[in-house]
Amino acid sequence: MELRDLLTKIEEGIFAIPEVQRPFVWRNPQIVELFNSIYQGFPIGSIIVWDAPKNIFENYPDLFRPLSKDLDVKTGNFRYIVIDGQQRLLSMLLAKRGRIKVFRPIR
Repeated sequence: MELRDLLTKIEEGIFAIPEVQRPFVWRNPQIVELFNSIYQGFPIGSIIVWDAPKNIFENYPDLFRPLSKDLDVKTGNFRYIVIDGQQRLLSMLLAKRGRIKVFRPIR
């Protein structure tokens, strides 16, 4: 899947995070490193998701949250449960929306 397609899917709100997973903890330097790796064509690790039956989200809505509060209104779109990759997925969303800043030291 191309990065553009993945970003579209993220914004559609199809990725559900189980409540047992830790919250987002990456800081700007980690996000910058992720995009440096993407830009240079380096591996960024796998994003592991479960294509869950729709009734899981309907029967147990309190067990899942969207990647971002911005996507709260799209919880009806949940399709995949993120097993591994929450930090990378949300970092991509934040970068696309311009919510990270990159500061470089002046030399």
